[in-house]
Amino acid sequence: MTEKLSYDREIITQTITASSVLSGVEFATVQADYNLSSSDFLRLKDDRNWLHAWSVNGLFILIGYFVSISPKLVAQLTGGAEAIGSNEWVVLIVGSTFCVMFLLISKWFPSERKKVMKSIDEHFQTMPKTRQQIRGSK
Repeated sequence: MTEKLSYDREIITQTITASSVLSGVEFATVQADYNLSSSDFLRLKDDRNWLHAWSVNGLFILIGYFVSISPKLVAQLTGGAEAIGSNEWVVLIVGSTFCVMFLLISKWFPSERKKVMKSIDEHFQTMPKTRQQIRGSK
């Protein structure tokens, strides 16, 4: 059994082990929490911006347009008299190009999620970490 030593206003002339002095004491590294609001949480869940929404909406419009002209495509493939006109192909190609373009451009525009993540990153970069003595468990 180790004896508990008390060193209060004494001159220490011999080597002592830290375990005898710091018995029951632990250290913790502490940093301020980031206060995440429910609105910030919702922003983190959704990383899309308005260009992304336009791209998705345009894609659905194109899918609907393609479905409406698909009977012509089937007739054309089976040798029927109806065929998809060049204007219809232009609409599909130009629409697809715009959808892809909006989707790619949306990657560079800041979304609400990116803004919240930047705020969290700045918080943890600027808030100092401190090492504090805490009461140990015995």
